[in-house]
Amino acid sequence: MIWLELNELCMGCMQQKTDQADKCSFCSFVEGTEPESPLHLPPRTILLNKYLIGKVLGQGGFGITYLAWDLNLNVKIAIKEYFPQELATRAAGHSQVSAYTGSMGTQYEYGLDKFLQEARTLAQFEGHPNIVSVRDFFKANGTAYFVMSYVDGITVKEHLAYSGGVLPLDQAHGIIMPVLDALKEVHSVNVLHRDISPDNIFINQKGQVILIDFGAARQAASEKGHSMSIILKPGYAPEEQYRSKGVQGPWTDIYAVGATFYHLITGIQPPEALERMVVDELKSPRALGVPIGEAEEKGLLTALAIRAADRYQTVADFQAVLMGKHITAGPPAKIPTPALETKKQTVPEKSKKSSLGIMIGAAAVVIAGVAVFALWSGGFLGSDTATLTEEPQEDLLIAEGEGEKTDVIIEKDEVASEEHDQDNQVDQSAQEETGEEEEKKEVTEAEEEEKTTADKEKSEEAEESTEDEQPKDDSEKKESEKDDSSSEFETISWDRGTYEGPLKNGVPHGKGTWVHRDGTSYVGDFYEGRIEGYGEYTFPNGVVYIGELKNGKAHGEGIMIHPDGRRVGRHWVNGVLQED
Repeated sequence: MIWLELNELCMGCMQQKTDQADKCSFCSFVEGTEPESPLHLPPRTILLNKYLIGKVLGQGGFGITYLAWDLNLNVKIAIKEYFPQELATRAAGHSQVSAYTGSMGTQYEYGLDKFLQEARTLAQFEGHPNIVSVRDFFKANGTAYFVMSYVDGITVKEHLAYSGGVLPLDQAHGIIMPVLDALKEVHSVNVLHRDISPDNIFINQKGQVILIDFGAARQAASEKGHSMSIILKPGYAPEEQYRSKGVQGPWTDIYAVGATFYHLITGIQPPEALERMVVDELKSPRALGVPIGEAEEKGLLTALAIRAADRYQTVADFQAVLMGKHITAGPPAKIPTPALETKKQTVPEKSKKSSLGIMIGAAAVVIAGVAVFALWSGGFLGSDTATLTEEPQEDLLIAEGEGEKTDVIIEKDEVASEEHDQDNQVDQSAQEETGEEEEKKEVTEAEEEEKTTADKEKSEEAEESTEDEQPKDDSEKKESEKDDSSSEFETISWDRGTYEGPLKNGVPHGKGTWVHRDGTSYVGDFYEGRIEGYGEYTFPNGVVYIGELKNGKAHGEGIMIHPDGRRVGRHWVNGVLQED
């Protein structure tokens, strides 16, 4: 092809234009159209003296994919450029990529190595009908590229949209089975995809299903603690991908395939994994009217299990279940159990003695009062402002991309805070006195009834019972109350809000719900009267924190989701976002 012919090649479809018009008659692309972003390579850029760059086909958080032309072979190709948007930049109209300095530069170089490693790995699967073919890879312009065969077709996401948002079961099988075939191959060499979803599965013009966009660079950023806001696809990513220490394996891709299959046959994207850990609202396909067999549905839901240890551990097992075989899911020998679990609650057995039944009845009244008092005095229920954090301010919450540790707790006006603290002290003191008087009264009544019942028995047993049950001092009395102070579920309302959930020793303990009068709410784990464990914390302005907490603050692995969909965070310590 001569140079003049290259000038007549359309950069929107790589077809030879039939006339001298600027607008292509095949795809309507207009010659000279500027890139959508100044970060993109300009059309007609030539790489390595043999690859002509055309329009952008797609862009993710870690790379840009271009339509291109192989000048030696005269064939249409696709080229993927390593370009992590939060770690590097490029001047408009230029080819050179400039990485940011400091820790971001280190992350950039680490991801670059992983990107090239991904290309080398995929190159060994050249010719596999269900894996995108990598034909070449190289470094240039301060970054790296790999050259792929062009897949002329549409994504499964587009196919789903054209089909009305849902596919028949047999068509969904025809897509999922080839994907599983591809995963068996890459898993055999210890490579994970990590980003399976309907927009990373292609169907070419011959009807072949092809898996694209493996996530080596994405995982590299995760390993270095980079922001999750550009790493995960909510609904398809399992919970272990949200945690820097989450153990990933074949079960990680199995969850994503299961989520994709679920979406295809139900028309509904599964809820985000972190939300399911708090309250699992995933509905079964049969409940949604999908004509799927009971065994196959059970297999699909097993693949979508929240805990990695409860899923199938190999693609072959999941595929066998979809083909009608019975396979029991279970963890391999050394898979660790995820640490985020709801603590199991124990309810004391009811005594057969009527005297103990009376004591339990009296104690239940005391428990409610003690519960409110304990939470009030601990600062959990007693303030007008949430204990986890103050209402986050959008412009102060997190300085993204700056690599700084940013405190999420935004302090309010100091004078108002002092007045509020004084009010709390008065309320706390009054509550304490009232609680102590009520506690003494109820325990006294219980002891009198216990004594009356005991007198009806033999005198020797009555004397022994009276001696055993009479507390010798305040500490023994509290210990006596503690023995039978657990309840399975309680609802406590006060002027500032409502708590619903289990109590232990008079305080929230287990999985419960707290709703504050200002609109703040929390659903998740409580431990001895404190917000502690794993849960979902919602602020009045719509910001949501989902993850681990300690003493009412973000502490551990978690993310903060803004009303506009922005996701920030990974690891927190006492409400402060950490930059690893």
